[in-house]
Amino acid sequence: MGFGWSAPVPEVEVKTGHLRGKVGLTPKGVRYHAFQGIPYGKPPVGELRFKAPQPAEPWTGVRNATAEGNPCYQAPMPLEAPGGMSLKTVYGLLKNLPALANRYMVSKKQSEDCLFLNVYTPVCGPAAPAHVWRPGGGQVHAAPETKEAANALRPVIFWVHGGAFKFGDGNADMLSPELFLEKDVLVVTINYRLGPFGFLTLGTEDAPGNAGLKDQALALRWTHENIRAFGGDPSAITIYGESAGGASVHHLALSPTCKGLFRGIIASSGLAISHWATSGKENAVASARGLAKELGVPGSTPEELLKGLRAVDPVVLNAAAGTMTPVMTSMTDELMWLPVVEEEHPGAFQTEDPLSLVRAGRFSDVPLMTGVCSAEGLVWVLLGKIHDDRTYKSINEMEYYFLPPDLREALSPEQRDKCVQDILDEYTGGKPFSQESVGGFIELFGDVFFKTRLVNLARDHTKAAAGAGFTNAPMFVYHFDFVGRYNCLKWFTKSKMGKTMTPVKGAAHGDDLWYVSNIRVFPLPSLEATSREEVCRERMVTFWTNFAKTGNPTPAGSDEKLPIKWTPCSETSMPFMDIGSDLELKTGAPLYPRQAFWEGLYQKYMGKPLTP
Repeated sequence: MGFGWSAPVPEVEVKTGHLRGKVGLTPKGVRYHAFQGIPYGKPPVGELRFKAPQPAEPWTGVRNATAEGNPCYQAPMPLEAPGGMSLKTVYGLLKNLPALANRYMVSKKQSEDCLFLNVYTPVCGPAAPAHVWRPGGGQVHAAPETKEAANALRPVIFWVHGGAFKFGDGNADMLSPELFLEKDVLVVTINYRLGPFGFLTLGTEDAPGNAGLKDQALALRWTHENIRAFGGDPSAITIYGESAGGASVHHLALSPTCKGLFRGIIASSGLAISHWATSGKENAVASARGLAKELGVPGSTPEELLKGLRAVDPVVLNAAAGTMTPVMTSMTDELMWLPVVEEEHPGAFQTEDPLSLVRAGRFSDVPLMTGVCSAEGLVWVLLGKIHDDRTYKSINEMEYYFLPPDLREALSPEQRDKCVQDILDEYTGGKPFSQESVGGFIELFGDVFFKTRLVNLARDHTKAAAGAGFTNAPMFVYHFDFVGRYNCLKWFTKSKMGKTMTPVKGAAHGDDLWYVSNIRVFPLPSLEATSREEVCRERMVTFWTNFAKTGNPTPAGSDEKLPIKWTPCSETSMPFMDIGSDLELKTGAPLYPRQAFWEGLYQKYMGKPLTP
């Protein structure tokens, strides 16, 4: 296996056959090879629907790997167009029509035959042809590189997209590899099954759940076995994801099926132990039965329902899943199609609760970098009908909606009532949620969904790693608070809230992605390298790629633009890197404003704090 040095275009040989890619150029002029639409699993159709993936079949001849593969079936993104857009914003959107049109066309290619990945490798392979491809269109000239420049194996970022386990794909218009490539790191992006195709379970061995996570695990194993052909180091793979992607890579790190396949984890705004990242078996099976009922599938036994669900046309199944009402007991149940804890059986991805695995020290002895954005709860604004009073009426009428699952399950009904009142007193002054108090709900949503569990992990991970005698499992925590002209989701939520709602300060959920990726779906300004946005982006990409190269975001002798040392957590403290207009390592400070409230609440009702 290796590169075809005499070929006019890049070619590699992997275990399943030959691939022909294309040559690209980053905005800074770094040339790279792109191999797209590589099958890593058989099409999971027919009897393979809802099952663990099977490795892709070999092919003959040279496979064209110059276009991304089909995206997996997924729910439509329920975004409402913001009102009050300025002429400048409208002009920016019009300029971005080609990228938006491309994204629309991608959505029309959804298929069950979607288990594809993409590999991007910097400056490796034959000299480039006179014209090279650049994502977004256009051809530019590039100077040839030498064969010797490609000989050294490079570290790899294996990038898992987010999207609530029901949206997204690994395409370059959303997960652009360019900024990482400019730091001499290979990038792999993947598609995996979503919604019911990836996460339906009937609680049986034939439909145990977690097909989407098993897709990710198979893609990771494919990468480990084949990345050397692209110039990547199989012993230096960092798994990275944001939101559901962050929860996914943490799930991978806890699964025995992935042991030894990676050497570092970057989990942004999502963890396997997040309240929303694992569904209870009862709710998960109820969702599967509800889908069968929605579709008119006959029968009542798991076997009958599974047979019927496999026979449904995928377009019809996908549409029905998108209109279903979740089985709701709290705000963390809204995502519906989620990872589950499986019964013991051959090929199970996980058979224990993720938090139990962490506390038992049953995770890989590798470095972990994780963090949150300062205004995570703004994700609710993106997806919710925030100007409809019925939204708040429904929230207020739902019993124990505000309680995290662990509190709800541990407390008596009387204690739950008191705990809910304590939460309302803290976030709204005791008043029901409404459009007037939406800021309190946004903050509560972010704290429950993302922040309390991160503080949990800081204590449990470091304590368990020490107890297990781990020597290479430091945990680095960050807090992303930068707000600038690349904060696309912040702008979107601000426009959607309009002038009638008080603006929420801080970086929105997902805003950090625009500082590590050239996302093309939404318009961004072109800024000078000295702008505060570009300075922040350079810092972020350097942190991420330093970690991928060394397991430390600020290793000794690192970039002079990072004159700061990032200290990992210990059993007694949780220092974190505050990433704003400036960088500051904060020690002894709360990660979020209401951390002391949640510590007191858990101490009061559970007899234990959240912090180390």
